[in-house]
Amino acid sequence: MEKDGIVVARRLISEESPLRRTMSRGFQWIFGKVLHGLDCDVQSGLKLFRREIIASVNVQDVTAWTLDIPLLTAAQNLGYTIGQVDITFAKRASGTSKIQFLSSVREIGGQAITHKLKRQEPYKIAPTETDSMIGAGLIHKGKRFVTHTTLHSDSSALTVLSVNQKLTLYCFVIVLLFSFAFEPLGTAKVVVAILSLIYFLDVVFNFFLIIKSLNTPPEISITPEELGALSNKNLPIYTVLCPLYRESHVIPHFLAAIDKMDWPKNKLDVQLLLEEDDQETKLTTKDKTKSMQLWTQLGKR
Repeated sequence: MEKDGIVVARRLISEESPLRRTMSRGFQWIFGKVLHGLDCDVQSGLKLFRREIIASVNVQDVTAWTLDIPLLTAAQNLGYTIGQVDITFAKRASGTSKIQFLSSVREIGGQAITHKLKRQEPYKIAPTETDSMIGAGLIHKGKRFVTHTTLHSDSSALTVLSVNQKLTLYCFVIVLLFSFAFEPLGTAKVVVAILSLIYFLDVVFNFFLIIKSLNTPPEISITPEELGALSNKNLPIYTVLCPLYRESHVIPHFLAAIDKMDWPKNKLDVQLLLEEDDQETKLTTKDKTKSMQLWTQLGKR
């Protein structure tokens, strides 16, 4: 249970009426397992969960009867597992149930369908330091992406196509299929003509780039006076990513090249990207060698 993000009480149904037992299991199978892939007692009123999970649920979109599925799907999307414990479910000793069967099924079932159709935004990972983006990232479909940025998910590669782009693409495919079904020869001619036009425009554009490159010097000329007028305070921070795998011999040369860069060292974010099983390179970075001493000097600048 220690690795579970949420624990659900699994009701041992022994004293329920056959109708209520059938409806309870039917709801759990249709709205829980089929719609959301939840293999647990969705409507169990006893749940133990981490604070991070409830904090990720927009409680303004749910009611007291419809919190269960958003809570459980949030746990899954955050990468947590759902544990279960058995409890005894007996008849009510006193009082009467406040649930109204038809209205509750309509409310809970409708919210489950709405939650399925609603676009689920990736969850944000807060930075580990105040006034910094270090450690920030996103959680998408149970996977954590530490991107060290607080930009919206729409600005990342997680969003490949927008909703409008998907609708446009679907409409185009449908129109194309109908056209081929009713006028295959004419549609084929139009498609070939469009592809030929695109290819021709691409050739013209590449020819334009070649002519432009021959007449424009590739170098960017900056005078010493212009460089001297720059203020280090206004210079941007550049991130240098160096992926290494079993290339410990490269580290001294890489650090020496970074040290020779004509750029303020406090404006450089140099990161070595290492694999977990690459112990050799990890040990090299920790070794008190000349390359490691140079790395320490870079960090103090």
